[in-house]
Amino acid sequence: MILDIYTKYCSGAKGIASKDNAIVAYVSPKCGLTSIKYLTALTYEPVVTQDFVSLDYLKGRAEYRMSRDAAGTKLAVIRDPVSRFVSGYKHVVLNNNDLAPIMDTPPTFDEFVANFDSYNAQLKALDSTAPNIQIEFHFSPQVNCVGSDPTKFDYVYDLEADTDAIFALYDAQYGKTFPRVHLNSTDNGQPITPTQAQVDWIKAKYADDYAVWFSNK
Repeated sequence: MILDIYTKYCSGAKGIASKDNAIVAYVSPKCGLTSIKYLTALTYEPVVTQDFVSLDYLKGRAEYRMSRDAAGTKLAVIRDPVSRFVSGYKHVVLNNNDLAPIMDTPPTFDEFVANFDSYNAQLKALDSTAPNIQIEFHFSPQVNCVGSDPTKFDYVYDLEADTDAIFALYDAQYGKTFPRVHLNSTDNGQPITPTQAQVDWIKAKYADDYAVWFSNK
């Protein structure tokens, strides 16, 4: 399933279309993707509680309502790559332990950055594809999922600065107040503050994202 999602979603900048294609959201993993899928699911079918909205429920109702050219309000949700990378580490390594097939103990953040390409290569060599795709999926450059043309969007919102505006856009479109729920939280332990060398490495790795979406940084 993860492989199918990656192939369909992060290859070709497809948007997640809400009911009647009113809002078509382009979102990368670790940029509020699960929350956007949750909002999208609610536009099709009212859901009373978050617990009812399992990931399988979302996959059935949001991820396969994707379109490259759907009409409607175009929304891009972006996130500073450094913050996103830290969140990805917490989710993939600390929460999910997706590196378990190649090591007994999850690596520290320092080890993960230093050996990122090596870990990726080792996982790709395994028969088990799920951990590998988790790495590929969550750390895919935003230009792969959102595209490289900001002018095509009616709204470009930063996940960390504009969360309220994202919800307000859906509220206004559908005339209701959607629940403010943060799914897939990766608040795991103490905050991680990358060193300047690590920041520089992340910025180099996601140079295209910075050039297109964060030219002011």
